[in-house]
Amino acid sequence: RLRTRLKKLRALGLPERRARDIAFSRKGPWRAGHRLLNEALPNAYWRQQGLYSLQMGYQRFQQR
Repeated sequence: RLRTRLKKLRALGLPERRARDIAFSRKGPWRAGHRLLNEALPNAYWRQQGLYSLQMGYQRFQQR
């Protein structure tokens, strides 16, 4: 539901305007999710969660 989506986007820390743009977009949640992940959950968030970055691992592998 749209209002639930908006509420959860706000909880992730997105500004009100951006949260509304994404939540009420005509595009489906799958397509809007790309923008959401890049804005609300940047790479720094995932590093704080302790997750391994495949991109960083690949770059280290290429440097050898």
